[in-house]
Amino acid sequence: MTTRAVDPTFLALPLDRLADAALDVAKTRGATYADFRVERLRSHIIIARDRELQTSVESETVGFSVRGFAAGIDLTIDAVTAIARRAVAVAESLASLNTEPVALADEAVYNDTYVSSYDVDPFTVAEDEKIHFLLSLNERALASKLIDRVTSHVMLVREQKYFASLAG
Repeated sequence: MTTRAVDPTFLALPLDRLADAALDVAKTRGATYADFRVERLRSHIIIARDRELQTSVESETVGFSVRGFAAGIDLTIDAVTAIARRAVAVAESLASLNTEPVALADEAVYNDTYVSSYDVDPFTVAEDEKIHFLLSLNERALASKLIDRVTSHVMLVREQKYFASLAG
């Protein structure tokens, strides 16, 4: 297997600038810890029933969150700062419910990337080839005469994540 690079279209997003904007709001408002996350999910789901294609759907979603208290999908500085303000307001309003202070474990600051290894990027394979593959599996199963109905499916996902925190 070959290790691949992080998707350059994901890295082209203004990730560091957005993180700086969100974390600056949190720090200015007095947060001792905050984190900012961006996630992009690309998926392709194909379902074949017997000798027919049932569905083939590709989708992509992108969103961000500030410490899980607030989230959004508009990757602009204005939207991120507004969401960061909302996240801090939610955290402040919930703080009185906590009877014990939260103490985070000491952890090193990481600046790293990880990409799973794979031989073939399934998003570079033509849709027709993927559909043909599933239908041929179904045909083989039906030809065995051991079964009379078959459904096969594949769900392909490419997950891209970015994380930054006040810790570093």
